Amino acid sequence: MTMKKIAILVLSAFVIFSTAACNATSKAEAFSKEKFLEDITPNVVCLNSCVQEMFGAEVGSDEDSYLAAYESESAYADGMGDIALLFKLGEESKYANYFIDPTCSDYYPVTNFKTNAEVRDYLRKYLSDEVIDQWFSNDFLEYEGQLYLRRGPRGYGAMKCDLESLKYVEEKDEKQYVTVDFKLFDKFDHTETLEFSKVHDVWIMTDEVVPTVNETIENSDKEVSEEMAIPQKKDDYSGSYVDREGTEDIYSDLDLTYLEDKSYQATIGIFRLAQLDGVAKIHGETLSFEDEVYKVKGIITVQDNMAVLTITESGFEYINPGDVFEFSEKL
Repeated sequence: MTMKKIAILVLSAFVIFSTAACNATSKAEAFSKEKFLEDITPNVVCLNSCVQEMFGAEVGSDEDSYLAAYESESAYADGMGDIALLFKLGEESKYANYFIDPTCSDYYPVTNFKTNAEVRDYLRKYLSDEVIDQWFSNDFLEYEGQLYLRRGPRGYGAMKCDLESLKYVEEKDEKQYVTVDFKLFDKFDHTETLEFSKVHDVWIMTDEVVPTVNETIENSDKEVSEEMAIPQKKDDYSGSYVDREGTEDIYSDLDLTYLEDKSYQATIGIFRLAQLDGVAKIHGETLSFEDEVYKVKGIITVQDNMAVLTITESGFEYINPGDVFEFSEKL
């Protein structure tokens, strides 16, 4: 074998080895945790917009909002009916022949979307339909060519994702997993695991896993309440009262359990605002409620399978005296 041939063989082997080494290095560097977290940050920002119930919508100020009226109370259909018209606050007297929305929900004109379909298309850039369906339901109204963001009579924006807490966890079955902390009123509330999948070479969030510890606590509470089997007071108010905000889903709930000493154990979940726990004492035909942790006091009125909580005192920043929370259905 000539020296020329040997040189060619050696050079060929070197090229093959170098190519293999480069490919191996390329594969090793193909996935970067830092780059991945950077790439999915817009997805988490989108999720946070859903958590705060904005869904990427841009709206004006309170001065731009409208109230709703229906043709009649029957047309209102517990909030499920078709809205007849929108009007400005202060114009109620002009529409005395209409049934004005008893929840006094506000409707804000959206400037960057025209339809619910456009909102969903925007969310699909970052989230799967399964994730979107967990958050997006009856939040917008399409009325005379304009889209409006609906805001009911409760607090919004209390819960949010802490983007700075975003951490990479692992890869499994060609999917990537991260965790992110959720804050309630800027204080840590819980951590969730988010799942991401590559769809047409783009990262899409395909699942949101709430910690199972919450489910364990919830199930434990149910078992305790069932085992206690407290005798019921005649004509009592015990039961679960809920607010669906005109949808099929439960947003807020009030649970009353009789304690046999002219009082009730009361647990009140106000959607994305707070959970109040305390004792509601019988006071004539009403219940006098107090939560010692949040320093919240109120009067609970129960009538015709409907409960109403009127706040009388509050040491909690986001609940004020005079606030009224209605639970229009008893389960």
